[in-house]
Amino acid sequence: MSGFEFQVRTPLHSKQGLVVEKRPDGTHRDVNLSLVWPRLVITVGAKKIECGQEIIENAVVHAFPQLDGHVDGHLNGKKGYAFQCVHRRDSTTTTYFADSQEDRHEWCKLLRKHAVHHNIDNGFEVTKKVLGTGAYATVYLAKDRRSNEVVALKLITRDRVVEEERKLLRQEVWVSQFLNTKYLVGTSEFIENRHSYVLVMEYVEGGELFERLIQRP
Repeated sequence: MSGFEFQVRTPLHSKQGLVVEKRPDGTHRDVNLSLVWPRLVITVGAKKIECGQEIIENAVVHAFPQLDGHVDGHLNGKKGYAFQCVHRRDSTTTTYFADSQEDRHEWCKLLRKHAVHHNIDNGFEVTKKVLGTGAYATVYLAKDRRSNEVVALKLITRDRVVEEERKLLRQEVWVSQFLNTKYLVGTSEFIENRHSYVLVMEYVEGGELFERLIQRP
């Protein structure tokens, strides 16, 4: 495991910057986003807008290139690259424009990452179908809200994990993320929220390997 240091509760990356917000009346304004865990602060000039925390705790974030284009009077005349925050409860949508595709990608990646650490539902549609159970975890079938990819979510109740099990968890994440082989189920993401550790894993049909082994003659 040399050269790789994984820690549960690794701080999330922060980001600050100016973007353009499309308002409900169709007009636009410059806003400053400051994303520092666990908060999203939105300001216009010196005035703080109160919706930032609601967005980061209850929204699905995605790029929306269909709206890319010039935003009159903003971004110094450059093309704007759209991304949206869609509120899960009422589907209210807030649209922002970054000044480059790279900046949009970074905002989408980090806003989503912070959002799923607040609530896993901000990134995934979690079904009630149980794919497997273990000593301290349950695996559910889910769908990634961005890509519509079917995945397996391994939910581990934080209160049940002692220090020795945290060491095993670190090893499991390291092995599944850094060994690329068809014989190993991959882990694409590690998420920690208030109640659970979550491993986002490749979905493999066919049931649990252990059940297959004990059924062999």
